Amino acid sequence: MTIVTINQQPLVAVTEAPTYVQVSSDQPALVVEQQTVQLVAVAAQGPEGIPGSAVPVNRVAGETLSGHRAVRLTNGVAYYASADDLDHIGQTVGITTAAALVGETASIQTGNEMTYSGWTWADGPIWLGLNGQLTQTPPSSGVLQQVATATSSTTLLIDIQEPITRA
Repeated sequence: MTIVTINQQPLVAVTEAPTYVQVSSDQPALVVEQQTVQLVAVAAQGPEGIPGSAVPVNRVAGETLSGHRAVRLTNGVAYYASADDLDHIGQTVGITTAAALVGETASIQTGNEMTYSGWTWADGPIWLGLNGQLTQTPPSSGVLQQVATATSSTTLLIDIQEPITRA
């Protein structure tokens, strides 16, 4: 590996074999004969990006759904996800933002922060419970899946994790 500075910017030239690198101060370029060179700029980490979209997705409700519950999709139709049903493993997609009757449009938030004044969470993980309920007590059997993290008593950061099956 050869480290080269061009216009006071460090670059890393990665080659498969030792090679001759010529750098001209007049022309910022690398000249490498019969070699493939990959250049990677070395720089400080930039500022943190903006969080993902908080825009909910809309799906038809396959059953009457309450607001603020975890749901799964089957053929694009929303149903409650449940920790006691192993057929639901890996299907949780988000949390309903409001209630919806069968056949109506259900609004489902799949990421970012969600705030609801009726919640009273302690900071920490939020788990999938029974019939879409959210809980801070992990289930002892069935599907163990963290769906969010409480960042205040009324706010969750939705971040659905990989599920684990418990016997």
